[in-house]
Amino acid sequence: MANSVIDPNTGASLEYRHLIKGPDAKQWQQDNMIEINRLTDGRLIKSSTGTKTISFIARSKLPKHKKATYLR
Repeated sequence: MANSVIDPNTGASLEYRHLIKGPDAKQWQQDNMIEINRLTDGRLIKSSTGTKTISFIARSKLPKHKKATYLR
């Protein structure tokens, strides 16, 4: 996952939301999917065994004193 990358042509800082709308969108989406799988439980065919670094829960299960985080 990338927090942001620099476009080599324009010098602009691009986040994932920009990258998935660009000419390499399919590659960014595929690589992101592989990375998320690697960080969770590794269920994809191309993925190695997951590290269980992150897990997903229903919004209703989020403790009131916690704040959700989202892919950037």
